[in-house]
Amino acid sequence: MIEPRREIPVTHQADVVVIGAGEGGLGGCTAAVAAARRGASVLLIEERGYIGLHVPIALGVVIGIPGWKPAMQEGLFRDYAAYLSRTGQFASEPLTGDELTRRGEIIIRYHDVASTAMLAMLRDAGVKTLFQAKFVDAVVEGGHLKAVIIETGQGRTAVAGRVFVDSTGLGNVAFRAGAPMVREEPYMSLQAFLGKVDEPRYLKWAADQDKQPLDDSYKRWMQEQVGPFEKLKHPWNQWWPEYLTERFRPAVVRKVREAQGKGELTLLHRRGDEGILAIVEGIKARGDIAMPRTYITGIDPTNADDISWAEVTSRFALLEFQRFLKKSVPGFENCVLERVSDTISLRGGRYIQIERQVTPEEIDGGARNSDCIFVFQRTNGRPAFEVP
Repeated sequence: MIEPRREIPVTHQADVVVIGAGEGGLGGCTAAVAAARRGASVLLIEERGYIGLHVPIALGVVIGIPGWKPAMQEGLFRDYAAYLSRTGQFASEPLTGDELTRRGEIIIRYHDVASTAMLAMLRDAGVKTLFQAKFVDAVVEGGHLKAVIIETGQGRTAVAGRVFVDSTGLGNVAFRAGAPMVREEPYMSLQAFLGKVDEPRYLKWAADQDKQPLDDSYKRWMQEQVGPFEKLKHPWNQWWPEYLTERFRPAVVRKVREAQGKGELTLLHRRGDEGILAIVEGIKARGDIAMPRTYITGIDPTNADDISWAEVTSRFALLEFQRFLKKSVPGFENCVLERVSDTISLRGGRYIQIERQVTPEEIDGGARNSDCIFVFQRTNGRPAFEVP
């Protein structure tokens, strides 16, 4: 089919146009705030009806970790923490701004508070938001991006700008503009929150049952299901062995094998030759909630059929896991499927190709760059890497 040629109106324009306030994470929102505070007119375009931050939509839990950079005590991160503490209770217990700063990390329990806090930060900086507007194409003239095309309930329109920030998560704007792209493993997941969990009861039961370690038959059983550990690709070659040690309590593993043998619990799901989906990172019980999630590798995040499989299979897998816990694990007798992420979470997948790819060894070694756009540091033991 050939789409007919047509003229479309330019309905908005700004110095800086940011596309995406969801899968792209905090980056697009903070870029919008920074530009607006320096006097630029800024328009933030988002296809949903709210700020996602990759936290509410994906039910992310941790924003900021002590010893990592960016640190919560500096820059826009510090400002966001202040907005968050003023907006309302976002954690399991109330925290003042000073208490939050001293703690040095943000652990989210009530995700909509985190979203509204960023919305307030954008509003106060003077950023104009355009919701329910889906990016569909880019207008390039003379090698320069001049406008983006969006679709709303009124049809197609154009948004013109001087500078464009792609915060779509998959580089959709850059791709449509013709930039060379690189595809990598996206390491996807879908998060769930289970409510009405009795963590003390669960921990007491697990401690009593864990006195007897797992015997070698569990490793043989696991490898019959997933394959020899040494032949698995990353991260499965790490996580399946850890499933039997640190990811799940031995008491839970015994219940898992029993349920799997009865056909009540599916250990992993496959799609084609490479696609794998499983709940391998543990129960993650904390207070009155548990936070299991699926982990998915080997599928194409730009392929709608693949993503649809991941979305649907994840939701049924999480429901099955909740039912298993409710039936088999003390402390979960009353648990409910409180919330599931709005969408699959991506950790990568497609990037703009640059002149030379930065290696993991370079990041671990640290570097300073005069044109730094982001400071990356994980743990105090590693030097900071200034991303050029």
